[in-house]
Amino acid sequence: MARIERLLAENIKRKNEISHASSQRTKPPAENPIAHSTDRFQGLEGQSPASSPAGLIYCAGYRLGDIGLFHGIPFLSGDGQQWIGIRSDDETSADCEASPLWHNQRQPWSTFPSFINPSRWDVTALLPLASVEKFLANYLKSPFSEAFPIADRVLFSKVIERAYTQQDSSRDSCTTNACIFAFLAFASLNAYPADTSLPPLDEEQCITAAQLLVPDLLDARPSTEIVDALLMFAVYQFGCGNVHVVDILLSAIVRFLFMLGAHLYPGEEMESLSTEALTLEMRNILHLRDDFWICYVLDKEITFRTGRPPIINDNSCDLTFPKYYWKQSDANFKGFRRLPGDLRLSTIKSKAYEKLYSPSALRKVDAEILKDIRELDEMLENWRQSLPLDRRPALSVTQLPNKSNEIEREASLDFDISVFLVKLEYHHCMTTIHQASSRCTNWVHNHRIDDGLSSSLDLALASSRSMLTYFYSVQDQLIPHIFWIVIFYPLSGILTLFCNIMLSPASVSAASDLKVLEWNVNFMHERKTRDVRLSTAQLAHLERVRQSCGELLRLARMTVHQSQGGAQ
Repeated sequence: MARIERLLAENIKRKNEISHASSQRTKPPAENPIAHSTDRFQGLEGQSPASSPAGLIYCAGYRLGDIGLFHGIPFLSGDGQQWIGIRSDDETSADCEASPLWHNQRQPWSTFPSFINPSRWDVTALLPLASVEKFLANYLKSPFSEAFPIADRVLFSKVIERAYTQQDSSRDSCTTNACIFAFLAFASLNAYPADTSLPPLDEEQCITAAQLLVPDLLDARPSTEIVDALLMFAVYQFGCGNVHVVDILLSAIVRFLFMLGAHLYPGEEMESLSTEALTLEMRNILHLRDDFWICYVLDKEITFRTGRPPIINDNSCDLTFPKYYWKQSDANFKGFRRLPGDLRLSTIKSKAYEKLYSPSALRKVDAEILKDIRELDEMLENWRQSLPLDRRPALSVTQLPNKSNEIEREASLDFDISVFLVKLEYHHCMTTIHQASSRCTNWVHNHRIDDGLSSSLDLALASSRSMLTYFYSVQDQLIPHIFWIVIFYPLSGILTLFCNIMLSPASVSAASDLKVLEWNVNFMHERKTRDVRLSTAQLAHLERVRQSCGELLRLARMTVHQSQGGAQ
């Protein structure tokens, strides 16, 4: 541990010296937490991790300062980044640096001037009707409409009709217009080949108009149109990596859904009816239930990414899965799967938070923690085994990527984004569940590992390695509009392996872990030149991610080098 303290202190000194020349335009470095707060790296004798602030990472009984673990997910706070030596010359990025790297706190477009002068945007100036209908037709024929069935073929067509026949200043007109603008921005996330006849779309105008209409939506009577508009807006922001905005929007959407009764199962009889037999009211009820499930999946995912409590309390809802979910879980199912993610995996995430990371869970003793970990691990494995072979995540991914392999290139033609995301979610869920064993007080008092803790921590690390290896092997297939959704996974894996390297730089796994880090950090470098459609703000955040990951890699290399007898 003395080597790590020395290395980090030297790194901060080096970074401070480099930044001294530009001190007039950068913030002064924070007080050195290593020199003045040695308890950050000392064992926590006499203090249970459960009584410490929630969200801090524990590795072998050591609390790694400001490298936090937001409920199983390591991230670097602003102080933590300076602690390691990551700095920014951008004074305006202070708010961004207080959040995890995968949170893109920058708006995708420079919309601030619009709010100074809202009249710049005419929220009644819709695109021509024919253009909106073309975007709707393109959306409905793509798998994106199944993953996010927010714009219903029948119900949304009626919204369009009202929007273009009731152009006035009424509240209903504001609602329908907001729905149209939000849909156009949302539809732009459609990653599948678009119809070449589609008219050009000004995403900035659409999203700004939708933002300006949000206050009217929040003040209106609950309706399907309001839920759809807010949910499409939330999914768009999620695609841009703006998790904070999504979290706030979801809280409002979920309350509207509760008011409309969408948290309750509509009944087997209604669900069993054919599409032709559904009345408009029945269709509306089933559609709102789909909206509920989309919110449920996003809510549990954001809880895993932020550590904040979920918005939806499972005990207050009827979580009977829709019939189509069980049909599409069958090995013989052909076609596009409905809803994002996997509902059973989302319920496991919900249980993992409740049992391992909720405030009450932080007071559990070692035996309870390990018991819950075993139960959740068994639950996760039963889910994995239930999946068809073509969708089932591998327990371990260790094969080195070979991008020149012809078979891989041919297989890429059938790349399934939903399978890709489920596999990443599985590996991260495994890491999050087993990482909770780091809180066990056995680390604190004995500084040793018993068999249960050792196997659990090994599984957490192995799962992060598998996730990073798998991610690297398919990264060429990533389409620009899901980049900010999936960037979370390699970043969380990189930080998990980084922490392990810092604690055990001389271990057998350190060198191979360093190689995995190199693969994925290089991906950050390559991505900046690929995504030509990223806005200036998004490119700026990507550069911050790239620099931060590069600094982690540099520090990890130095630590391993010194542990092998390199220059001190």
